[in-house]
Amino acid sequence: MLLLAATQFFAFSDRFLITVLATPLKHDLALSDAEVGLLQGSAFALLHAAGLPWVGALADRGHRRTLLLGCLVVWTLATLACGLSGSFAALFVSRMLLDLGQSGVVPAALSLLALRVGRARLGRGSGAGSRC
Repeated sequence: MLLLAATQFFAFSDRFLITVLATPLKHDLALSDAEVGLLQGSAFALLHAAGLPWVGALADRGHRRTLLLGCLVVWTLATLACGLSGSFAALFVSRMLLDLGQSGVVPAALSLLALRVGRARLGRGSGAGSRC
């Protein structure tokens, strides 16, 4: 459970890291305010909204560990791609892939948690896992 909580903590931290780096990115990549806004919002939210029901259904079908591992691999590679991006387009695509990887973390984690703690203690386990 601690590993799942740490994964969620890093997912949320990674999600908002671009906000901290917005000004240096704007100067280094010569981005407009609109492009920075797209990187902080749309690039991340589009696949998240589309991906959550899909990965949630996969997690419910019992592919929890494989789904979580696959999402962590996509997330890791997308984070690397974000760091290596030299243009707005590359960073936009990398951010979309980052979100695709992260969209599977919560459904898989909650599904694994439900198996581990049981229905009677699910609320407590969910609260402990998401408070990070």
